[in-house]
Amino acid sequence: MIASKPPVARKLAITFCYRGFATKFGSPPRAVVSILERAGHQVRQIKDGPLNLAADSVVWIWGNTNWYAGLFAQLTAINQAQRPLVILWHTEPLPPPSAAGLPWPRLNWWETAKFILRRSEATDVYTNYLVLRRWVRNRLPDILVAATLGRKDFLSEQGIESDWVPLGYEPSCGQDLNLTRDIDVLFLGAQDVPRRNRLLERLGKNGIRIHAVGSYANQGCWGRDRTELLNRTKILLNLSRTPGEFP
Repeated sequence: MIASKPPVARKLAITFCYRGFATKFGSPPRAVVSILERAGHQVRQIKDGPLNLAADSVVWIWGNTNWYAGLFAQLTAINQAQRPLVILWHTEPLPPPSAAGLPWPRLNWWETAKFILRRSEATDVYTNYLVLRRWVRNRLPDILVAATLGRKDFLSEQGIESDWVPLGYEPSCGQDLNLTRDIDVLFLGAQDVPRRNRLLERLGKNGIRIHAVGSYANQGCWGRDRTELLNRTKILLNLSRTPGEFP
């Protein structure tokens, strides 16, 4: 008698949605897709809907709900029982939780303009929260994950349940190159943020030499060039866009 083979668990098909600024450079989406594929999943990567969706598949959204107006319209038009499993890993800023004792940030003029015009590239904390709240009121997503404890605490105060999963390390995003570390302090990030500029200026006046680079459009801040820059650095300085991001 030939023994029957044990059933093999079928790996779910995953649609990975990423529309962040780094799409053109590939690093974040490529790393996530690579991890999922190594786990045996069939993965397709998109920037937004609409698209063909099966009820037994998974839609994994990275970043910010405001980036995915087409996907939101498609998902809300589907009967809830027929929707795929929707996971949102929210990586963008939200207002600080009240426990932090911090004032909510003020918008600069271009953030205010994008907020009023409801532009899809708006990433201020108020747009981020209001659009996410609209998704939640439409019973989306099924699983909501926040990248920082501060965001999780804020969502809890608003009656929105979420889990905390911090961003981690993935080998394709960088490795030790054994380079000489000739940069004392590096700030790597967009410098069109008033809060960051004020802090960098204040640190400079106190005699701290900071090598500040970063731009969404500068390919030298991504991929291999970024890895080399980090390998030359002794201290990497993180300055969040808004206070209360990392309580």
